[in-house]
Amino acid sequence: MTLSVSHPRMARIAGALYALVIVVGIASVGRIEAFLGAPGDVASTVEAVAGNAVQLRCALLGELLMYAMVVALALALYVVLRDVDRNLALLAAAWRVTEAIVGATLATLATALPLHLAATSTGALERDALVPLLIEAHPVGRDVVLLFMGLGATVFFVLFWRSRRVPRVLAGLGLLTYVAMIGITVASILVPGLSEGTKLLVYAPGGIFELVFGLWLLARGVRGRGARPAAASAP
Repeated sequence: MTLSVSHPRMARIAGALYALVIVVGIASVGRIEAFLGAPGDVASTVEAVAGNAVQLRCALLGELLMYAMVVALALALYVVLRDVDRNLALLAAAWRVTEAIVGATLATLATALPLHLAATSTGALERDALVPLLIEAHPVGRDVVLLFMGLGATVFFVLFWRSRRVPRVLAGLGLLTYVAMIGITVASILVPGLSEGTKLLVYAPGGIFELVFGLWLLARGVRGRGARPAAASAP
């Protein structure tokens, strides 16, 4: 069956994916960083990684599933919004897919490789040097992931705003959320010492918004093609 924008099913699928991405992300993202030892104490890091292999493999699986859902979410939002502006919808989807590719690659490098290295007994010096380095790349690389996420989500919410597929209060909050995310991510890249507390002031409300927006889409769907803004035909 071909799904149209006026059909609520695809929008509700997008809503479910929004909510699942947040829930799985909270449970998985950044778990490996909890096993970093004190700065410079590489031995404790290697020991912690080797001793918590099951938890870390579950975290890796969770991250990979989350990014798989991000790809599905990008496709769902593209289907919902492509008749508003196909080129912009495609650009937004491409940025969200890039987010997923970079994120999944980073999760693999920062989790699967440290687990493998921590389990080997050969090349101990190289292992002890690489394990903390790979783990520390995880939070650094996350800024790149969040930048592409913010770019893609901002464009999607520009289309939501233009089309009135969702109430403009929600669309406006979405725009503020993701523009702020782009800003804090750029600041984090330019200022490496930016505190996690400062980042959390933006990321925490962003996560709450995504969960609320996802549940709203799941419950209400979107308005159909007939709800395009009147400005297009205004004199």
